Amino acid sequence: METNPKITIPFGFKKCEVTSRIENFSNALKGEKNKVIGAYPFDDTDIYKIIEGASYSLSLFPDPVLDKYLDSLITLIAGAQEEDGYLYTWRTIGMDSTDTRSRWMGKERWYNLSLQVMNYTIAAIYMRLQQLITRQQARKHS
Repeated sequence: METNPKITIPFGFKKCEVTSRIENFSNALKGEKNKVIGAYPFDDTDIYKIIEGASYSLSLFPDPVLDKYLDSLITLIAGAQEEDGYLYTWRTIGMDSTDTRSRWMGKERWYNLSLQVMNYTIAAIYMRLQQLITRQQARKHS
């Protein structure tokens, strides 16, 4: 378990930084258009998964630096949401229809659900939220 906060979690976040997964959230927050970075639209979910692991790790190994970093990521992600709360950076940022990656998104929200990654992304967020709620409840009762 001590390997996670010392090696695995920092490595995961570093990979998210160098592969621009975090930058997509920043671009969405700033309203940048046609500046999607990456090859796959499900890259957003990697950040959610690492935040989840880091949150669990903090319950065992408190770390104020990691805690502050998580707060900054959560603030960024919350800010990247569209006005109605919708969050899918590739769609928010958008891309030219001639970009072959645009096939993942369809023409509008919820279009062509068999190909869109939104289903996967929503399921990943929901599962992470459920796990975090369960963890918080367990901490209250311990």
